[in-house]
Amino acid sequence: MLTFCCMSDDVSTNLVLNVSPVYFDNAEVRVGIVEYQGREHLRDLRSEHNATHVFYREEGTRILCVPVVPDAPEIGNCNTTIRLANNLYLSAALVRNALINYFHKLGQQILTYNPIKFIAVGSSNNLLAASVPKGVPYPPELAVRVLYEMNVRVFKLDHQQPFIGLALDIRTARLIKYPCAKLIDEGFPLNGLYVGRFVARDDARMASRFELLGRIQNMQQKQLFLTDERAGFGSIHASEVVLESRYRAFDLCLTHVFRERTTPLKIALCVT
Repeated sequence: MLTFCCMSDDVSTNLVLNVSPVYFDNAEVRVGIVEYQGREHLRDLRSEHNATHVFYREEGTRILCVPVVPDAPEIGNCNTTIRLANNLYLSAALVRNALINYFHKLGQQILTYNPIKFIAVGSSNNLLAASVPKGVPYPPELAVRVLYEMNVRVFKLDHQQPFIGLALDIRTARLIKYPCAKLIDEGFPLNGLYVGRFVARDDARMASRFELLGRIQNMQQKQLFLTDERAGFGSIHASEVVLESRYRAFDLCLTHVFRERTTPLKIALCVT
């Protein structure tokens, strides 16, 4: 936490900023340089070499290619040496990459790079499971988990040298992993709800992303017909999709699974 003083109309107010400074060695790093050729070019570099390099686009037309493992292949048609303290934005990118590697090793479900968002795994981080009374059957396809968001960025405060800081936010995430085909078998009303599928990412450290496909208009057997749909997805089989985890769908799933126990459960979750 940082505390600083704000002066206004001869009144001094102490304010607390939810930021932790990040300290690092002021080392020199050897980086390769590649000419920037557009977003797809940068995305392809990251996809192909994310295990060995961090790529940072400077203002202008060049990309810095920083090796982060021993014996990483050289990338770029020329090289330069950069001192980390003189390039805080590159250093922040390296800190983000190190944190992502760390959380990946812990098995956390990482959702985004910048800011870093990850869903905490483990039974102690499933608030729904912890709220279900003992002896009541609990489906693993439903969860309310702790979601962490870490924003690593360069801060420029009045009367202080710029520094890298980490701002942390904590909230919860609702998760629905019931295949819609299973819900149909259980008599769950799907019409009017949005569905999507999980798509694998190029970076093995990142969790599959949820791709929204559309809203169920009607169904025949287990073939879902969608409206407000993504191009090419006018219909899809129920076994291929899950419900989007927005509040209405999650609330219906709670009622479907826990029935008369739903209200006390929601009170325990503090979601009513």
